[in-house]
Amino acid sequence: LGSLKAGDGDSAEAEKHYRKAMDIRPEFEPPYYELAAMKLNEGEAREALEVLQQAREHFSDQFILEFYSGLAMSALRRYEPSLGFLRQAESIAEKQEPERLTGFFYFRVGSVLERLGKFKEAEVEFLKCLDRAPDDATTLNYLGYMWAEQGVKLDQAHEWIMKAHELEPESEAILDSMGWVLYQKGKPAEALPFLEKAKEKLTEPDPTILDHLADVYEALGETGKAEEAWKQSLEIEFNERVFKKWRILKDQGETKS
Repeated sequence: LGSLKAGDGDSAEAEKHYRKAMDIRPEFEPPYYELAAMKLNEGEAREALEVLQQAREHFSDQFILEFYSGLAMSALRRYEPSLGFLRQAESIAEKQEPERLTGFFYFRVGSVLERLGKFKEAEVEFLKCLDRAPDDATTLNYLGYMWAEQGVKLDQAHEWIMKAHELEPESEAILDSMGWVLYQKGKPAEALPFLEKAKEKLTEPDPTILDHLADVYEALGETGKAEEAWKQSLEIEFNERVFKKWRILKDQGETKS
């Protein structure tokens, strides 16, 4: 009944049924994981962890328990414990269910490592993902953007982001990556249309895209547009690095006037 209610979008009723099943048969695993998955999908990572902790009182050495715990910790930006859970899930799967180690699994590990600044290790995991799913646009874009951010492997980054763009030409994240890798390759004029399109497609302004757009405007000598884009980025989310760029440009403009 919980699964049926969840499928109908009635999460409150679904939760009641899941919890009732957990009370009646606490040794039956599926309700714990289905409720945790529902909580994760609804952006309620703390609640998901509470459910998973209840599951730990009855079960151990379960891939899905460790994997969902890793996802929940990642959603809470607690990346070190997230990585620990994901590595434990990997260890269990290698012994019991190797088919669980999908491209999606390795993407999640890679993204956590990237957040921790462990870029070489992240690259290894993303490549494992692409071995299993070579046309995964999200991974192609993520790895290409990670390289572009570091200013390394720019030709390969460009190639893979272009492939992602061919697969999902309307994705604002991929459009942003296309613009950014071109800028990093010293091609701001080619970067501009991708970033402007990315900005146009957003339903809400994005501080990173605005920051990238400002960098491109500045490189093209359009300092007024650059200053305005950085200002808009800062209004959404303060960032010390962006603030310094905006302040320098603003001071230069005031000096000239």
